Amino acid sequence: MVESLVVLLVVCLVLFGFLQVSHAFAGREVMRHAAARAARARTVGFNSWMCEKVMLAAAIPASGKMLVPEDAPRDMALADDISRRPGSLWDWAVKAEPTSVRASYEENRIPSFLDCDNVERAEAVLNYEGWDDITASGLSGSAFDDDMIDVKIRKRQPLDVFVRMLNDWSGFAAGGADGLNELTLRGDFKIEGHYPLYLDDTER
Repeated sequence: MVESLVVLLVVCLVLFGFLQVSHAFAGREVMRHAAARAARARTVGFNSWMCEKVMLAAAIPASGKMLVPEDAPRDMALADDISRRPGSLWDWAVKAEPTSVRASYEENRIPSFLDCDNVERAEAVLNYEGWDDITASGLSGSAFDDDMIDVKIRKRQPLDVFVRMLNDWSGFAAGGADGLNELTLRGDFKIEGHYPLYLDDTER
């Protein structure tokens, strides 16, 4: 029993480590997508505020909990279906369509968010806890000094799977420093700045 317990602990550490790594890779791909969306918005002449909104909307999958609106619907169908027997649950999973009430709600909110003309109104329409951790460069008019637009996005991502588990098991914060409890996700994208050929860069 003791040997099994030791092996089980090691296996759990490895599995949770892989889960944290896969979570980080997925977040990095979302940041790359957000950088690409912002760069494409910028190269057709949208101002920096619109590009920022496009970037935030594209970063939703890696932005954590929705803060606004607070009364957003939650998906309870999966929790109800988990109570099925293993065989019937597998049959349901194979035949089920990947739909989500929450995703449909977000899709309806995003156009209103993109239509907001100031930060205060935008935050009242849609907001996520991870949006404050995102910083971007290359969205302003200075990006057009050269022929290429270079958008760089950085996001602080807490290690909320592996490190939190270690903290719970050990009873203290790993390393005692916040820098060891988070990663910096990076997303870079370059695109030709062809907007000056037909638009003026007029900031609101």
